[in-house]
Amino acid sequence: MRAEQEAVGILVNTAANLRMDLFRGFIPQIEEASKGAWTAVEVAGVNGTLFLGQAGRALVFSPTGQMFVGQYTPQAFQMLASSLVQITYAALKEIK
Repeated sequence: MRAEQEAVGILVNTAANLRMDLFRGFIPQIEEASKGAWTAVEVAGVNGTLFLGQAGRALVFSPTGQMFVGQYTPQAFQMLASSLVQITYAALKEIK
């Protein structure tokens, strides 16, 4: 979890349009640092992209690069018939 927090700390100080790609690069490093205890699965949304971690915790990137965090709940995420996820940003906490 510490490596994940360090990565988010770096992302906060990165240009919004570069954050998601940079985070993708951090994923293998975080997995290695946690010896496999931390993992994330990338899920496409119709209005953003989420990285779903353990216990339903999600890191979300809006199309403009804003970052949000929250639990994977029906209030925050709805699965659509297209197999994409609709993200409800009001149910998440923005990371600034």
